[in-house]
Amino acid sequence: MDDRVRRLMAGEVDALRALRAVYAEAFEDPDSYPPGEPTETYLRAQLENPWVMYWVAESPEGVIVGGLTAYLLPRIHRAVSEVYLYDLAVAEMFRRRGIASRLLDALCEYAGTIGAETIFVQAETEDEPAVALYSKRCVRANSDVIHFDLSLPG
Repeated sequence: MDDRVRRLMAGEVDALRALRAVYAEAFEDPDSYPPGEPTETYLRAQLENPWVMYWVAESPEGVIVGGLTAYLLPRIHRAVSEVYLYDLAVAEMFRRRGIASRLLDALCEYAGTIGAETIFVQAETEDEPAVALYSKRCVRANSDVIHFDLSLPG
């Protein structure tokens, strides 16, 4: 039986925490995912936010083995939106099974139903698995993009 891919719905805080754990392991960055943070109230608000999408892949036993986070970005030059794929990860022992592709398929199908014009994603050049996946699935938009972070007061 295949892993199941689905969108998380309001109230699924435990599933969202499980997705956070997959991200922490897959991105090798546990410090960015401290236990007990964010609060349940915060996570519930994110799950209820129609502009934020969390998709998960579950094993037949119901264990979350991968997922993605995406954001709906309305445009003002035309009455369309874009979707920004922010995170995509699959637990190491479940990789090379097509889970990431099924997550992308689910996001693409959903984005089409909500009138999104495109989905865009960024990948670090040294992240070879991500670059390989997106190179197979996507059109490379611009190789000259430079990423900047603005510093906030305080």
